[in-house]
Amino acid sequence: MGSNKKLNQREEELFKQEKLLIKSIEDLNKEEQLFLALYYCELLNYTEIAEIFNLSVATINKMHTRVLKKIRTF
Repeated sequence: MGSNKKLNQREEELFKQEKLLIKSIEDLNKEEQLFLALYYCELLNYTEIAEIFNLSVATINKMHTRVLKKIRTF
């Protein structure tokens, strides 16, 4: 019984974290959301994303840092 209760608590905590992550991504601007999709879903690298956005690789690197910071501070 005790292990089921702990499992349920863990599942509830993970569900809350997932909802917070979704909300934080929804609060990003469209460019930042697109970056996340390209990098984490499409698995494109910085160079490929830079070409799509017509930006430098350094700017894409900064965008990644900024987006992760926004998500972490949500």
